[in-house]
Amino acid sequence: MIEKYRHLAWSNPNMNAEGLLKQALLHPQFESLIDFVSIMGLSTVERVWESLRCCAKNPLALETDRMLKKIREKYSS
Repeated sequence: MIEKYRHLAWSNPNMNAEGLLKQALLHPQFESLIDFVSIMGLSTVERVWESLRCCAKNPLALETDRMLKKIREKYSS
């Protein structure tokens, strides 16, 4: 399933899964975040997001936060 997100790293076709996850978090789309959570686990996605969130000025940070909150709510119910 991760192969479908190779376009997130078009300039680096050998990028590993965590690198693709970082790109997905910085360019959030609900479907891709759900896919990464199902592959890597919610705790991994949230850990990677916390490391990015505090270090990068991302204009979409609020959007990523909102999507992860919805996913977290769904997983905990």
